Amino acid sequence: MSEPLSDGPSELVYVVGTPGSNIVKIGRTINIGKRMGELQRMSPVPLEVLWTHPGGHELETNLHRQFSALRTHGEWFAFGSNPVVSIQWAVRNQSWLMPKVNIKKKRRLKPPRRVPPPTIGTSPLTDEQRSSLASQSDEVWERLNQQLRGIEDLSERYEAVQRVRETIAEMVRQGYREVAAGLKSEGWTWREVGELMGGVSAQRAHQIAQEPKPRARAQPSSE
Repeated sequence: MSEPLSDGPSELVYVVGTPGSNIVKIGRTINIGKRMGELQRMSPVPLEVLWTHPGGHELETNLHRQFSALRTHGEWFAFGSNPVVSIQWAVRNQSWLMPKVNIKKKRRLKPPRRVPPPTIGTSPLTDEQRSSLASQSDEVWERLNQQLRGIEDLSERYEAVQRVRETIAEMVRQGYREVAAGLKSEGWTWREVGELMGGVSAQRAHQIAQEPKPRARAQPSSE
């Protein structure tokens, strides 16, 4: 359903398609009625305006880039589910601003069990800080899941999921490395660090802190 137009911006971004079909056109215009007439004359099937939103070139370009993997031709895109829901979510969360992650394959570490930390002047997170971090994490995961669900080809989606899994594993490993080294510099013993990191030995905690950072993967040469 189209959103009601206001007297604000004269230009708007629209989604046009056949009701029940997941193939839609994402475009922009200053006169939706005239534009619909032009599109209908070129279409063998009835078309309807499924959604509109105030915006111009910038919003249209961001949506085209966001759903580039679904492009069929020109400004037409084939979605795997309801296109309006996906587009509304992208606009509401500005998912095109999600940072790109360099993905490197590393083994995963088991999560640490919770143990009381030694008393060395550290400041634990407040309930408000924990709540804020959890909210931010949920938002990032929702954006990531939306992007993965937008990949139509299942083999490509599987590869993308694997890359995400490898990225998370490397993030955990890097986090453990920085935490272990940081706690030792603050006065913790290796035994105390090991207890915090899932009950590993003092020697293993020391090894984690000393593990080298991953090297950048060499790009294959093209001939």
